[in-house]
Amino acid sequence: MTKKIIALYDSNEDFICRLCSGFQQNCTLSLEFLPFTSLEKLLTFHSDHSISMLLTTEAMLTPQLISLFSETLILLSEENLSYKKNLPCLFKYQPCSQLFQDLMKLCSNQIFLTMEHSTNSDTQNLTLIGIYSPVARCGKTAFALAASQFLSEKNPTLFISFESCSGLSYFLSNNTTYTIGDLFYLLRHKKENPFAFLASLIQKNGSLHYLPPVYVPQDIWNLTSADCEALFALFAMEENPYQTLVLDFGPNLSAVFPVFSECNTLFLPNLKEPVSMAKSEQYKAYLTNTKQELILEKTHSCFLPPPDSSHFPDSFLSGVFGDAVKYELSKAGYL
Repeated sequence: MTKKIIALYDSNEDFICRLCSGFQQNCTLSLEFLPFTSLEKLLTFHSDHSISMLLTTEAMLTPQLISLFSETLILLSEENLSYKKNLPCLFKYQPCSQLFQDLMKLCSNQIFLTMEHSTNSDTQNLTLIGIYSPVARCGKTAFALAASQFLSEKNPTLFISFESCSGLSYFLSNNTTYTIGDLFYLLRHKKENPFAFLASLIQKNGSLHYLPPVYVPQDIWNLTSADCEALFALFAMEENPYQTLVLDFGPNLSAVFPVFSECNTLFLPNLKEPVSMAKSEQYKAYLTNTKQELILEKTHSCFLPPPDSSHFPDSFLSGVFGDAVKYELSKAGYL
């Protein structure tokens, strides 16, 4: 896969190198950020490798650069402006992570970095691992978070919550005010570049990569199977680096139930007490009675010890809970 190249051009070598390094650390796409302080070297490199986008300052701007990168030129401005000299701007004096978010959001609104969909939305190279349970307080979300981190040691993995009230925003700090609900809105209306917006949305907490869950439950209440298919189609793009998606499903089955059949594996955490066991059996009976044997065959029931939430979410990886999650993943063939 050929990476798209974004060049950063400025006379301040220290600034431009640190900015490139920061962008690369924040980036989850197949993009390469390269620093240049020499116009001659920039033009020579462009003639040999084709630069997809150029970020530069007003002081370094030349008519030649405007001509070469007329559609893919962004100014790093010392003023907090959206446009200057008819060019889109990014405010340079802000944290690198925020500057990267603004860059990806700008890309989603512009024609920059147009990513080509695969000829079909085939996700055969994408592993979908679902976690669902009709039983409350069974460690479902803790299992999903731990599984995402364990699996990321083997392949790039992204955690996605389909919970309407996940509570995760109280534990995981986000560098964006947007959520997965905004991504679904964008996909439905098809007005922007969804892949660039997805890149601006993905957050990192150590080895955990995740999409910020919704703050407002209504943002996900009306979710349809078509919305989920459009989301997974993004991960069928060549530029997508994630090979595994861990999906934490909430209690609203009407929206996500069609997705169950797309999952490679469904983990069903349970509790060893009569009411919980009865709920689990009723759910399995429903699958049988509605001829959903394929989903039933993919379902792995598991009983988990109480998770340690003292250092959320890292503490889910250690102790008896972490060992239990690793055991279930190994039993299913993922570790």
